Amino acid sequence: MPPNKNDPGGHTNVGDCMKYEDPKMEAYFNSLPGVVKRYIAKSGAVIGSLGELTMIGEHFKNSLAPDQPDA
Repeated sequence: MPPNKNDPGGHTNVGDCMKYEDPKMEAYFNSLPGVVKRYIAKSGAVIGSLGELTMIGEHFKNSLAPDQPDA
């Protein structure tokens, strides 16, 4: 599935899996706990930068998976 042209972050959402064109965004997303990755993937949020992804990821890491160690 090609990235959505209207999505500034250039990501493709396939089920629970997100694929980002930016390797740094992809690496950060893959480092998140599974519960956080699934929440972001299912949310349908349009995340346009590494900064946005980091802010969202850290928020949900602290609220959804507070007891899980960083990956």
